[in-house]
Formats: sequence, structure tokens, C-alpha cells
Amino acid sequence: MNIMKNSVVVAIYSFLKQETKLIINAIKFPYNFVKEFSILRFLCYLIDNSIVPSRDKIFRSYILKNTQKCKSRRETINKNTNKYILITNIVNHVGYISAEILVARENSVI
Repeated sequence: MNIMKNSVVVAIYSFLKQETKLIINAIKFPYNFVKEFSILRFLCYLIDNSIVPSRDKIFRSYILKNTQKCKSRRETINKNTNKYILITNIVNHVGYISAEILVARENSVI
């Protein structure tokens, strides 16, 4: 009977310990969010996606530079969309290559 009481106490202690960790993590999340992100910038970000809400200047400049690169790449890809057609299939069999070439040739004429 004494062993059963000890195991119940250990189980309750383990449960309370895990619940305490969860509560502490739930309390830490808003603190870390405010620490890493500006609330005003975050609200502006919800309206305009071009604003980066991070407080870290290096991270912010990194994101802005990559956004610029992606925009210019997208513009380049959009300019070339009418020039090229990609025709492929999942099965890469030698016999299907000629059919892909034929379909691509016919579609490029249109």
C-alpha cells in the first residue's frame, strides 16, 4: 500500500511539474514577442506587408534586400513567361521524350 501511495505522489508531482513548465512557457511567449518585435511595426505590418516588424536591424535589412531580389527576379520571370513552355511528365521514360518535344513544339507555335 505504501508503494502505491509513493507512485501516486510521483505521478502527481510529475504532472504538476509539466503543467508548471507549460504555464511558464505560455507567459514567456508574449514577453519574447515584445522583446523581438515592435508592436507598432507589427500593427503596420498587418496593414502593409512591406514593413518588417523585427527590432533587429541586421535581420530587417536582410529581409528587405531579399524582398528586392525576389521582386526583380519575379519581374524577369514574368517578362519571359510568354517565351518558354515547360512540358514534362512524371514518368521519365526514353519513349516519352519525343512526345514531349512534339507537344512543346506544337504549343510554342500557338
